[in-house]
Amino acid sequence: MMQHSSIRFLACGAFAWGLAAVPAGAAPLQWAQNGHYYELVAGDFSFHDALAAAAARSHEGLAGHLATVTTAAEWAFLDTILNPAGVTAWLGGSDAAAEGTWEWVAGPEAGLAFWQGDPSGAARNGLFAGWNPGEPNNLNDEDYLLGWYGAGWNDIGIDDRRAMLVEYSIPAAVPLPAGVILLAGGLGALVLLRRRG
Repeated sequence: MMQHSSIRFLACGAFAWGLAAVPAGAAPLQWAQNGHYYELVAGDFSFHDALAAAAARSHEGLAGHLATVTTAAEWAFLDTILNPAGVTAWLGGSDAAAEGTWEWVAGPEAGLAFWQGDPSGAARNGLFAGWNPGEPNNLNDEDYLLGWYGAGWNDIGIDDRRAMLVEYSIPAAVPLPAGVILLAGGLGALVLLRRRG
């Protein structure tokens, strides 16, 4: 009888020890200034894999995308996520479409240029650009944006594999004129279907 209890105790202890050894994933953190959630996702992602994987994620009904950073305050908040983990992570920026024209390629800001040029270039559209000194330098054709913990941004090549920083935000709304056209078209189609049926 005593032997059976000891085995059960050891089995329960081993199970609990195994659970403790599995790292718990951190829940996405909300930034109060914009209401968006952010999540550091560990992994070995290429930029394009991270772009697709982030877009496939959601949190509390909000669509995921690689993080886009539009203010210094937002970057300071994101660094509080990266710095304790001591990792670098993909952000949603690239100049692959036109060398030296850095734009957001994900989320509501997709297509919006935020930097023009090399390290001596300038921010565009009144947006923040958090480059490390001497960046972006396009060393070995670097076209993808990486956030460094405790520092700033770096341009990185296509062959690099990193973690990703996912932002969950409300998708951009359809502009009112387009929404009205879509509504009118849908109502017109319903009227035609009703007349035929």
